[in-house]
Amino acid sequence: MQANLASIARRQEQVFLTTQMVKVTTDLWIGLSNIDRDRYVWTDGRPLSYFDWADKKLQKSTSRGYFLMWRSSLESDQCGLMLSSHSTFGKWELRSCNDKLGFICQRTVDPGIRLQAPTEFPRSWMKLGNDSYKILPQNLTWSEAQLQCVTEQSQLASILDELSAAYLELQALKLQTPLWIGLNKNETQGYFRWIDGWPLTMARWAQYELSRDRPCVYLDVDGTWKTALCNHTYPSVCKQSTAVPPTAPPKYPGECRHEDEDEGGEGWRSWLPFRGHCYSFITNEIDWPDASIDCTRRGR
Repeated sequence: MQANLASIARRQEQVFLTTQMVKVTTDLWIGLSNIDRDRYVWTDGRPLSYFDWADKKLQKSTSRGYFLMWRSSLESDQCGLMLSSHSTFGKWELRSCNDKLGFICQRTVDPGIRLQAPTEFPRSWMKLGNDSYKILPQNLTWSEAQLQCVTEQSQLASILDELSAAYLELQALKLQTPLWIGLNKNETQGYFRWIDGWPLTMARWAQYELSRDRPCVYLDVDGTWKTALCNHTYPSVCKQSTAVPPTAPPKYPGECRHEDEDEGGEGWRSWLPFRGHCYSFITNEIDWPDASIDCTRRGR
């Protein structure tokens, strides 16, 4: 059974490896490099087809297919690694291959070992760091799922970092079912805030989200978040945590415009209140002068 530094060809492999790094305190080499080559390839010779760079510019330009070839031609030997820092946990970076790091090995499975069925629902609480998670396998509406979580001294799960995002994505992937999570803007004053009180500090919205008329959110099997009507029924995931969310900011006078009053085009987002101001996130990509004019128009 031949082994080498790990190759990561699919999102499923990425989230699995990320969830196994819970107790890791060092960055880890993976099998990506440009050693003796004019491009980046895996140790098994496969080209780079999936990537999860910590650098957002690198992530975007790699998807266009030209940046890494240009970068490889300019730099000395560079090798890939997975990061262990909290803010970029599991993401990739390139460094000099002479740095000293831990590493992840990979080999083919032993054909004599019977694999566990991947579709079994965990029947108890699963601990991850300082938090614990439990899958509720029955199909429930969002409100029914939240009530069931509360009866078990928990809430529908908030997703606050890369580790919890990867872990829950892996559960949805294994079970091949969407999972209700703790977002319902009908319960949080008309904008998305986690039901356990935490603000939305990261997001995994699917393309063409958010929807104006679907207030509840589920985690889909591809790891993205999608809105739905709250009376739809899905399995769900509860979360217990010892962490205390920050105190909600004081209520300032005035209100932000509701969604049904907005008249924006594609990419329009509702106004979110925070400390006396309203904020709107627009996903259309335009230059700075046009963005400034667009904001002025939307604020009338």
